[in-house]
Amino acid sequence: MSLAIECGATSSDVILVTDDSSIKKHLRLGAANYQLMDQAKLKDFFEEIHENVVPFPIHSIGVGLPGILDTTDVTSVEKVIRKLWPEVSNVWVGSDLETALACVNDDGSAVKAIVIAGTGSCCYGTNGNENKKIGGYGHRIGDRGSAYAISENALRLALRQHEYNAPSVQTNNSEEIFSNLLSSFMKRLGMHSLKQLVQWTLSAKKNEIADLAPLVLHSWKQKDELAQSVVEESIDSLSDDLICLAGKLNSQQHKLDSISVGLTGSLFSKDTDFAKAFQDGLHSKLTDQQRTISVSVEILQNTALGSLRMLDLLKWKVLPLFDPNSDSSQTVYDSKNSNLLTEIRCKNEKQLAETILPIALGLSLTEKRNEKSMNLDKMGVEEAIDLMVSEDRSIFVKISESKTCIGILVDEVCRAFQNGGRLFYVGAGTSGRLGILDASECPPTFRSPHEWVQGIIAGGFLSIGQAKEGAEDSILDGIKAIDDRNVSDKDVVVGIAACGTTPFVWGSIHRAKSLNAFTAFLTFNTELQLKIQPDLFISMDLGPEVLTGSTRLKCGTATKCILNMVSTLAMVKYGKCFENLMVDLNAANEKLKKRSLRIVLLLTSHLSNVDEKTALEVLLKNKYDIRGTVSELRTKLS
Repeated sequence: MSLAIECGATSSDVILVTDDSSIKKHLRLGAANYQLMDQAKLKDFFEEIHENVVPFPIHSIGVGLPGILDTTDVTSVEKVIRKLWPEVSNVWVGSDLETALACVNDDGSAVKAIVIAGTGSCCYGTNGNENKKIGGYGHRIGDRGSAYAISENALRLALRQHEYNAPSVQTNNSEEIFSNLLSSFMKRLGMHSLKQLVQWTLSAKKNEIADLAPLVLHSWKQKDELAQSVVEESIDSLSDDLICLAGKLNSQQHKLDSISVGLTGSLFSKDTDFAKAFQDGLHSKLTDQQRTISVSVEILQNTALGSLRMLDLLKWKVLPLFDPNSDSSQTVYDSKNSNLLTEIRCKNEKQLAETILPIALGLSLTEKRNEKSMNLDKMGVEEAIDLMVSEDRSIFVKISESKTCIGILVDEVCRAFQNGGRLFYVGAGTSGRLGILDASECPPTFRSPHEWVQGIIAGGFLSIGQAKEGAEDSILDGIKAIDDRNVSDKDVVVGIAACGTTPFVWGSIHRAKSLNAFTAFLTFNTELQLKIQPDLFISMDLGPEVLTGSTRLKCGTATKCILNMVSTLAMVKYGKCFENLMVDLNAANEKLKKRSLRIVLLLTSHLSNVDEKTALEVLLKNKYDIRGTVSELRTKLS
């Protein structure tokens, strides 16, 4: 087998490839840059990879690592690899730019180039004789057109726009009115004032600012003028850099008449509208400059496999640009003797659905009509309330019947927390919102890190407050959602779908299973024939809804109850509770501060010399850390 490794500023991909060119295992690890790692960190990084692939016989390893500048760097990395894998015969070490460039189709063009536009950005290319690079000097001075640059520029312009348009006199009672873009930033960050936003920018990390770029792109698609100017500037910068790079690679020996361009990075891979706009902008610039240059553009996938190209082991599939529903296939040949290795088919949504989505054996109960509510439109309000209450009573009986499965899920989630893993809820519409609701309640209730419990909703953040049509229908988006969060075998992924067939959710489950995460699926449709089997399948028959098809009713209530049980009991088993008291709550407001004091007094009630004043003084000193406060009081005053 062969091991392809590509590292980056946000995450690192590790792909185990069999000798017949199929992917055996795909891992997502943390960021890595050679220049930012000492020998101990370098060793730890590769040891983590080794632990994940140790059962497999590996004969070749290719590594693309940012920060590799010379042969000394290459030798240093290769030494670590050969110590961990002494049986490996072939090792290639280079920069991540080289691995990405190797993924560009070799169609005979005079110049091959890549344009990277993610958190950072740069252009890199070759004419077969020499390599050149433009940009890539970091977010402070060099990442033109990147997600960071888009976000920072949008923040600056939105703030200036707000200041220019704000009324000259602001009374204490008047509410600040923010532009659509500035408002979306503040909602995304959970902020209510410019002061909070400004303070956040002073300490925000590069990737945290870059994470705002999707909001700018959304506003750009909605024809927001400010967002349009920011995104157009980004596209101009990237296309200018690429044209400059091509010019530097032009020579009498290598006449510039054709360019093959590979696009990589989150701005391109996650937003085909942006990629299309870049392609159009590039062609427009070349036309304006009266250059007769043939340009082919493609979005690169799995660029980690480029490191194996450097070892002449593998050719890979590159998806054609802007053709997600193509039924085409590509034949792959060995680079040395053109013998057929394998045929890789484009797995579009239709093909994925055939292998992943369950078969509905009949009309889902959630879509059937409830005989008891056939006259709902004619019922009096009190009669309708009685009916809904009666229907809801059955929910708790059904949940109790599934308590064994729910208990298994609780144990798995607690295990994940103990081993450094996380819990992900994945859903669309109501199911997605309920997952986000439960996840958002965990940090204040249990003082748990925000990353421990996360909700994933089809369509992303903007779908929380408003429906995003068609978002739930993409299996590929579900797969990307899991990849974006670096899910691993330490994590638990719970898919939630009332009807049981939501493509986005099954895409996430499919991908999580391939990464060896523990997977569970919650549905209220018992008429399903599964094609892929989650580790835990929870299916309940709640009967038809009072309002036909409105799964936010009984299904939503049952979902909320079950998620309450899973997160609460997993936290209790982890140790976030003493007796029935929230000893790790985050006292973020006056109500919770008073509750913290009451808990301290309850837990020290056996100490006669602890009164409310004494308890409050120690609690304030410990910044409302209940455990520390109780421990100090018991030690000092017992």
